[in-house]
Amino acid sequence: MTVPATPDTLEPLVHSYASSETTAAGALCESQLPDFRSSIVATDDCTASGSLVLEQVPAPGTSLGLGVHAVTLTVRDA
Repeated sequence: MTVPATPDTLEPLVHSYASSETTAAGALCESQLPDFRSSIVATDDCTASGSLVLEQVPAPGTSLGLGVHAVTLTVRDA
């Protein structure tokens, strides 16, 4: 039996993620950006959840000054 390959045309579906977090600033009034990728729960019709590519911008560990900062989380097929 031959199963024809069908292109994956659906984007992964994100079910949940960390929406907000407060961190304490250190002596230089900076804080290290946590890794939010581990909080993402996502599924896809063709790609296994463990194989989805999770991206965070700015990258985890980035030093941030005081204030509110936007973090972009992206989930895509492998």
